[in-house]
Formats: sequence, structure tokens, C-alpha cells
Amino acid sequence: MALSEEAKKIWEKLMEVVTDATAIFTELKNSNLLSSDEIKKTEEYVNIINTVASKKHTTDKQVKEIEIEVQTAYTALLRMKERVTTFNDSSNSEEQETEDNLANEEVETIIYIGPTLRKYGITSNTSFVGTKKDTNNFFAQAIKDIPEIEKMLVLTYELAGKKKLLNDKNNAFYNIYKTVERKSKEV
Repeated sequence: MALSEEAKKIWEKLMEVVTDATAIFTELKNSNLLSSDEIKKTEEYVNIINTVASKKHTTDKQVKEIEIEVQTAYTALLRMKERVTTFNDSSNSEEQETEDNLANEEVETIIYIGPTLRKYGITSNTSFVGTKKDTNNFFAQAIKDIPEIEKMLVLTYELAGKKKLLNDKNNAFYNIYKTVERKSKEV
């Protein structure tokens, strides 16, 4: 199956993001403003972008899934760059407070384990790398329409337990999944 023109354009943009991410990483690494842990995190974002961008992409759906993963990691990388830029430009305590808040936002891998939501371009078992705020922003419209979706966003260490709950029809988490599934057909 050949890619649509739209998917080809998305792929071209993703390749630009890969190049840009590498340049941002080099810039941040050379800035001498990051701790060794921050450099490792930044390098992880770039590695995620490069790994995801090298995935097989023969269908439009695969391109869309790759786009979501790349954009999530790229957003986290841009936040790190913004923090360094803010540090360089800060001249008062208010800007320093903003920088501290950004530093305290923990970047995590969050997995959506609810049903696939075609209307929102969200596929079941898709992982996102970023802060909780980034993930909630990505899901904003879907959560607005179906608030239970937020409960389907789980951290990596919660995944096994939550998946187990989905196999047991006699618990609240399974019922939430079914509610999301039902409401997604109504929206």
C-alpha cells in the first residue's frame, strides 16, 4: 500500500525534526549549562526520535503513529532547550522561578491503554514521552469529550497491573475502558 501525499509530507517534516533534534542536542551539550543527568535525558529524547523515525512506515497509519511519538519526544527536547535559553536570558527572580518550575516537571513515558479512538487519531497502546502536562495537552479534546480517557493514561511501571485489570470484567478499571469504548462511538 502506497503512502498518501499527506503522509509523504508528514514524513518529510519528521525527517526535518530528526535533523533539528540532533542540532539542538549538540547545542545543548556544548552550552555547558546542563548537568550530566540532563545531558543523558536530552540524549534519550534524540535517541527516541531517531529510533522511532527509523521504524517501518508503509501505511498512513504507521506514519501517523510515528509522528505522534516523534512530536512528543521533540516537545520534551524543546522544553529542555527553552529552559537553557531562559537560564541564559534570565535577569530577574520571576524568570528564575519559571525555569525552576520547568526543571521540576518530570518527563515520563506514558502509555494510552484505552480503545483506539479514530476520531482523535489515538491508537491503543501508544506510548508518549513527555511531562504529564504535555500528554494531557495532546489528549485535551479527547479528554474534554470523554473525561474517562485520562484514566487510560498509565505510567510504564503501572502498565502490567492495569493490563491485568483489563482482562477481569469484574472491576472498575475494566468498566472505565468499556465506558470510553461506548462513548467514543457516540461522539
